[in-house]
Amino acid sequence: AGTTINVNGSGIVTDGILMSKDDGNPSGNYLRQACLRFYLSSYTRSLGEAELVLTPVAVGTDIVSSTFQVLLVSDDTWTETGVTWNNRPAGSTVVGTISGSALTVGQPILVNLNAVTAQELAGDGKLSLVIVSTVTGAQRFVQFGSRESGANGPLLRLQ
Repeated sequence: AGTTINVNGSGIVTDGILMSKDDGNPSGNYLRQACLRFYLSSYTRSLGEAELVLTPVAVGTDIVSSTFQVLLVSDDTWTETGVTWNNRPAGSTVVGTISGSALTVGQPILVNLNAVTAQELAGDGKLSLVIVSTVTGAQRFVQFGSRESGANGPLLRLQ
């Protein structure tokens, strides 16, 4: 599951994008965070490697100056259609960092999630993540393909 939540709490986006952006204007409704959840319980083999695969479908013109963090969400009770800005799942531990300079439209990026995936496999079998921007700027955003976008959707590759 994946969704983008916006700042005013009124909307979620499930239309093919997972967006992360912080333009520094919370009253302008332009803050975005992308939430993801993967269900791991059907994976029964020994885990060797876990990679989050995200494909940018759009980036801001100042993307090279951006940085994004992938944060673990310990509370897996949120739902894709029920999450709002006001009840969004809180990220805790940084489990990955994405440099804006590594983002090119159509080119998948990989985020190593070995440790946190092993932890969640041994726990409740659900891996929830939130992707947040750490640098403010109107053109420092990324839109990743979501589940609804088909081939460009997020993937947790387990080996």
